[in-house]
Amino acid sequence: MLASIRFLFLFLLCAVCTSCGSDPVAAPERVREISYELFPSTHELGASDVLRITALSADGRIRFAELPATLAQVEPGDVLLAGISQATPTGLLRVVLGVEEDDACHAVLRTAAAPLQTTGAC
Repeated sequence: MLASIRFLFLFLLCAVCTSCGSDPVAAPERVREISYELFPSTHELGASDVLRITALSADGRIRFAELPATLAQVEPGDVLLAGISQATPTGLLRVVLGVEEDDACHAVLRTAAAPLQTTGAC
């Protein structure tokens, strides 16, 4: 009799546990959005601007086949911002140290790493 009661108890326990164990309904994923406003001295390069980059040097020089209109007024102290692309595999967050022209008349920006705070992103 005791074995029957144990069996019945275990059966009921398993039945209750498995019947109440439904998968919780997954909450719909919320899209995370970041709002930001860039400082006027921050120049965000678009896809067409990034395509004009012909070389990124280890010393921070960025060579353009032709300087994009976005950078027509760039000057030392300005910040460049660009996303990940084939030309910028890690993106760009650089401060401009100087604007030059090489022997082939290509625009060259001398840059250094810039902290995120210099962009004005809020």
